[in-house]
Amino acid sequence: MVDITYVAKRALVNDPATVLTISVGLTAYDRSTEAKKSQAVSLGGVMQSTLHGIINTWSISTTPIDPLDQSQFDEFIYSTINSEYFDILDFDDGTIRTVQRVGPHSRNRVGTSVNLFTYSFTVREVQ
Repeated sequence: MVDITYVAKRALVNDPATVLTISVGLTAYDRSTEAKKSQAVSLGGVMQSTLHGIINTWSISTTPIDPLDQSQFDEFIYSTINSEYFDILDFDDGTIRTVQRVGPHSRNRVGTSVNLFTYSFTVREVQ
C-alpha cells in the first residue's frame, strides 16, 4: 500500500480544497528516466552534450479499488487531471515524492464484476 496526498478539486466527495490522504494497493510502480539534453556533433565526429535535467516518471497500476472507496479514488483522479501536484509515498524507498499526472489514465473492469476496477496512470517527479 502507498499513501497519496492530494487536494480535492473535482468529482467532489469531500469539501473543496480539503487535503486528503488515501492508501492504495499497487500492482505496478515502474520508473523510467529521461535525460533532457542538447547534443552537437562536429564534422570530425566529436559529440558534445549539455545536460538540462533528468526527468523521472512512474507508470502506476492499482489493485482493484474497493467499491466503497470508488468515489474517493475518482475524486483523486479528477482532482489531479490538470497536472496538479500531489505527494506519493515512494513504493521502493519510502520517500515522499511530489509528482504530477501526465497523459491519460485508464480504468479497467476486473473480470465481469459490475463495480470493481483497477486504474493505471503515469506521474512525473516535480523537481
